Amino acid sequence: MAVHTVADRRRRHLAPACVTAVREDIASRGHTPGWNCSVHNRAGRLLAWTAGFRLVREYVHFAGCWRAWPTWARTRGGWGLARSPSCTTRASPGTA
Repeated sequence: MAVHTVADRRRRHLAPACVTAVREDIASRGHTPGWNCSVHNRAGRLLAWTAGFRLVREYVHFAGCWRAWPTWARTRGGWGLARSPSCTTRASPGTA
């Protein structure tokens, strides 16, 4: 899910309302909603928290086309790939 609020509509709590509604709909269908974003995306992390998601873990996200890298690069643990810290969250029990 991606949320973008146009500039003149910001600060009206539209994004949290949208994310909360979608999270509740996903949970009502028997699925576990999830959220991930960069650890540097403070607004995204705050939005997730406000909508009822809680941090599960942080991880390093490798960006790039894996098949485009030569075999020698792939065998060295992905040397040369851009790394970006990311996190994964899950809806807290009882927040559906």
